[in-house]
Amino acid sequence: MSRFLCGHLDRWALSVFAAVIIALTFLFRLYYINSTVVDIPLRGDAGSYFIYAKNLLEHGVFSKDTINAVPEPDSFWAPGYPFFLAVVMKFTSSEQFYSAVLYTQAFISALTAGITVVLG
Repeated sequence: MSRFLCGHLDRWALSVFAAVIIALTFLFRLYYINSTVVDIPLRGDAGSYFIYAKNLLEHGVFSKDTINAVPEPDSFWAPGYPFFLAVVMKFTSSEQFYSAVLYTQAFISALTAGITVVLG
């Protein structure tokens, strides 16, 4: 076989393998999401992230403040995850928010597994 054909087959096999890993990873996460019961999901750190996201969305301020009408900005926590939550919050209703976050995270983590396979 020519070197070109071997390289093409290798890329094809890697693509198929990555797709299988993505699918399996996503299915495992879906199983976990659908079989786990969390009585109070917004407690502890999750509650803090939620407050940051809500303040970002409602006031445009990165803050954990819940007392003032206009929250005082702070920088006690890293902004990445609260920004992610704010984006999900913007596009979902309050009833769909928690499950939308879980499914979005499952999808992102499955893609991460696939990218890891491709990058080696």
